[in-house]
Amino acid sequence: MGHTTCGICTLLSVLFVSSMLASAANDGLIRITLKKRPIMESIYGDLVPKSSTVEHEVALGYSGDDMNCAAEGIYDPVTEAINHVRLHQQRMLKDIEAAAMEQRLKHFWSYRGFRERNSLKDGIKYPLALKNFLNAQYFGQIGVGCPPQNFTVVFDTGSSNLWVPSAKCIFSLACYFHPKYESRSSSTYKENGTPASIHYGTGSIHGYFSEDQVTIGDLVVNNQEFIEATHEPGLTFLAAKFDGILGLGFKEISVEGANPVWYNMIQQNLVTEKVFSFWLNRNAYDMNGGEIVFGGADTNHYKGSHTYTRVTRKAYWQFEMGDFLIGGKSTGICVDGCAAIADSGTSLIAGPIAAIAQIHAQIGATGVANEECKEVVAGHGHKLLELLQDKV
Repeated sequence: MGHTTCGICTLLSVLFVSSMLASAANDGLIRITLKKRPIMESIYGDLVPKSSTVEHEVALGYSGDDMNCAAEGIYDPVTEAINHVRLHQQRMLKDIEAAAMEQRLKHFWSYRGFRERNSLKDGIKYPLALKNFLNAQYFGQIGVGCPPQNFTVVFDTGSSNLWVPSAKCIFSLACYFHPKYESRSSSTYKENGTPASIHYGTGSIHGYFSEDQVTIGDLVVNNQEFIEATHEPGLTFLAAKFDGILGLGFKEISVEGANPVWYNMIQQNLVTEKVFSFWLNRNAYDMNGGEIVFGGADTNHYKGSHTYTRVTRKAYWQFEMGDFLIGGKSTGICVDGCAAIADSGTSLIAGPIAAIAQIHAQIGATGVANEECKEVVAGHGHKLLELLQDKV
């Protein structure tokens, strides 16, 4: 991936029109199946008793009894060509989400902030609580370490590093609502310690690098560098529907030049073709949320042929854009040419205010978010957090 200038667009959702699930054929593709959460469980989250959910399927077979670690030389991921990780899709009602968050905050403060959620470090099978949040973000589950500690991550083409919360994250509120990686519980952990920080469009994390194996479905990536997040400031990751982020961008934008997971898949000969693709199911009532495929594209989810475009910069998945159409009509936004990136971790169209304002005018939207919003959040975010704490 890092040595090619022409690649298939990573977001193939516009081409994937079939709602059929791929069969586990021996075609060399590494499939991670996205599956949606039942509507009632999705809306009410923690407010609904576990006994009232309609799905109890196990997403990943991480069991100490039936899975040996790759480091022991027994498990061979190449023989397991098809990997399935189910994702759930979630719809949101703001009032219910607020109530669920309030309940979590009460639980947190009742224990004075020092009772953390247990990591799934013992390899026990666990129902996958993955969501497509408002048809905007799609999450998958991975395992870090041996035995695997399970984390829900965003597969993000707009960044290149993998990070998960660290057991040493004790001063950030967000860390108490997500599982945390415990290095002492992994037999394949390797110490690194290099400090690292990542700043996203919204939110940031700080921590240090460690090295361990990463399990994606039945696929095991060895010696993967990742960031243990010890500080997740603000509210961004507090209410997040995911634990961490798995970057699928180029190494050129990787913090400290760490090899992305996708690069290691290629270098360790875990995929036969240097292509990965997304199918995103936009039907909120379909239990199948979509699929990310490593090693190719699933022909069950598209018709016709793909359109290829040249990657113009090995950093993000960046390409030239000649026009922006709304209702089949040109907006004239890119008459002089412009560049865009395909970002699976972003749920909106972002760009210069003047261009976005034109798009809003065409579709009847009434507001444009700009730097003023960021200034307000920066100035009052801590006060908002204090109010949340005082309330509970």
